[in-house]
Amino acid sequence: MNYIFSAATQSLMLTGKAVQVAHKTGVLLPIARCLITGKLLEIAKPAPSFNPLIFPTQLAFGGLQIISSGVQMYQTHSGFKGVRTDIKDTQNAINTGVSDIRKDISAVHSDVKKIQTGVNNVINEVRGIQYDVNGIADGIKSIQQNLGVLQATTALIGVGTIANVAISAASLHQILKLREDVRQMRVEIKDGFIDLKKALKDQGAEILNRIDEVAADIKFEQHRVVLIHAYSQFLAATKLIQQSLLTEPHIRDQGLASARHLLSVALADYRNNQLLSETSALGKLRRMECAWAIEQTIIMTYQIQKQSGAVTQGLKSLQVSIRQDIVDVSNAVQSQEEIDLLYPEISRICTQDLVVLSSWQEQSEWIQSLPASDLKLLESSELSPVPQAMTSAISNFEVPEQKIYEELKPKSHFDSLRDQLKLMASPDLRSKYEYEVVEKAQASGHKALKADVVKQSSDMAIANLYHYFQEA
Repeated sequence: MNYIFSAATQSLMLTGKAVQVAHKTGVLLPIARCLITGKLLEIAKPAPSFNPLIFPTQLAFGGLQIISSGVQMYQTHSGFKGVRTDIKDTQNAINTGVSDIRKDISAVHSDVKKIQTGVNNVINEVRGIQYDVNGIADGIKSIQQNLGVLQATTALIGVGTIANVAISAASLHQILKLREDVRQMRVEIKDGFIDLKKALKDQGAEILNRIDEVAADIKFEQHRVVLIHAYSQFLAATKLIQQSLLTEPHIRDQGLASARHLLSVALADYRNNQLLSETSALGKLRRMECAWAIEQTIIMTYQIQKQSGAVTQGLKSLQVSIRQDIVDVSNAVQSQEEIDLLYPEISRICTQDLVVLSSWQEQSEWIQSLPASDLKLLESSELSPVPQAMTSAISNFEVPEQKIYEELKPKSHFDSLRDQLKLMASPDLRSKYEYEVVEKAQASGHKALKADVVKQSSDMAIANLYHYFQEA
């Protein structure tokens, strides 16, 4: 993944005064360290072309801010106690200085200088608290928007086989556009859904009729009630997280634990096996995407508490779940129309969202590996994220994955395309397919198809070869 550092940090790197921190595996992290002072300088942002579907990048790439020096800033109530004490001490110093002014004017000047330093420290501390809490709030808001948009499209998909007319309105391109509409407050999320008839008014009468048909379906209404309940639990949890940041440490921890319980209740609703069994492959993916966002929020609560071990384990588990969920969704595909919708979306999840989670995990593991001396240095580093203006939101909603799919679609048949979805998500399954292809190729006299050649082949080539030998 490519990262963007500020011009100042890039200049230090070019002159050999700063370096980009690397994970133990050699993977570069979005963190810059000053070689002169040893301090960490900055958290990079991913390149502007990087636009994952599910996971807000500010949580993953700004995560170090949460874990490092900013963690004390979350103890806001305790912090403000210190602020009040500083102010009181400052006032006492002023009174003392005033009473002694006739005796020693020079002493008064000295006191005033100390007072000003104390006030500046107080101001800086308060600013730090406000900045980090706002950063968490922005991350939560982004998750809420993503979840609301993904859930809303179920009102187009409905229960059972998706209608062809809903294909374009439920596409990856449309999801990205709806997400931006929500972000710009052109569309409002209510009870975890948006007014699709208003948001898609330019899509034509067929789409609007489809929305009405789904709304009138009794079975979908049953699903909708469950999803509304799940979203309400999610909202209650995120509100509790934000409130917990403004309390003393022990109260904060209790609040975060309660939030995790609410999130677990919401997660159970989204992963309700009975409801999932009644939905199409695309409907399953939408529910899974919502579940992944919930799991990300749970991981975030551990990150706030500096529980790097829990963060790392949670991220590993989430990546495994996503890969298995994609395989399960792919197995549920029954039509070419479903593949047309799913392929670009799953491709982006595999090439961008899973990359975000992997990078986040590497950051967490890096923090866990630091000796006590480096952890102390991390605590004292005043990390600053790259200015947001450098990575403004993508507004053209381009979907390169769609173009790639359109190019390979004529070269594969239905079963191969469905397997390609699984191979993208499951390295283990791909290894099995590679082994099968090599075995059959060698037995059939195709000596050029050796293991090293097959290993470097695309998912499309592997799936096509696999089915070719299966049918031979």
